[in-house]
Amino acid sequence: MQMTMSQIWSVATSLVQGRNDYSTSELSLAANLASQDVGTKIRFGGHEAVATSSITSGAHRIPLPSDFGYALALSNMSRDVGNRDLYQRDPTTFDSKTTERGVPLFYGMYNGWMELWPSSDTDTTLQLRYVTAVPVMVSSASTPVVDERWHVGIAYKTAEILAALRNDLEAEAVCRARYLSYMGSTPTDMAYRQQAKAGMSVSIPVRR
Repeated sequence: MQMTMSQIWSVATSLVQGRNDYSTSELSLAANLASQDVGTKIRFGGHEAVATSSITSGAHRIPLPSDFGYALALSNMSRDVGNRDLYQRDPTTFDSKTTERGVPLFYGMYNGWMELWPSSDTDTTLQLRYVTAVPVMVSSASTPVVDERWHVGIAYKTAEILAALRNDLEAEAVCRARYLSYMGSTPTDMAYRQQAKAGMSVSIPVRR
C-alpha cells in the first residue's frame, strides 16, 4: 500500500503510544531520516540509473549526475574491442600519474566528480550505471520514492526515531525490532530478479 508522509506520521505516532507532542518539523525530520535509512539499505530497481558522458583526449575528470548516490559500474563505450569495464580505486593513487595517457583502466570518486587513470588518449564515451540518492519529502502529501512495499518499513523506522527523540528507550527498542523484522522478511528487487533467473533454468534429463 502506498503511503503519504502524513500517513507515515499517523502510523508512527500510533506506535509510540499515540503521542501528540511532536512538531511538524520533528515528524518531517523523522520520516525523511527513515526514508533515507530504508533507501540506502535496499537495492531498489527504481533507484538504478544510467548516465553517458563524453570526454575529450587528455581529460581525466567527469562530473557526477545531480542525483548521484553511488556507482555500480563504469564502462568505456568507445573502444572497438567492445565494452571495457573500469575498476574503482582510491583517486589519491592517481595523483602522481595524471600526465599518463592511454585507455582508462581505473576510476575514483572524489568530491562532485569522477577521476580516471590513465587520462584518455582519444575522445571517449563512458557509461555510468549508478544508484540515485534518496530525495527529501517536502510536503505531507509526498510519498517515498521506494516501492510501496517498503513504506510500512519507513513508518516503523519513523516510530523508532520519534521514540528516540523523547528518550523513550523501551518504545525505541520495540520499534527497532519491528523495523528490523519487517526489513528482513521483505524480499528485495535483487531477490525477485534471482527468482526470475531460477525460473528460467532448464533441466536436461540424463539418458542411460
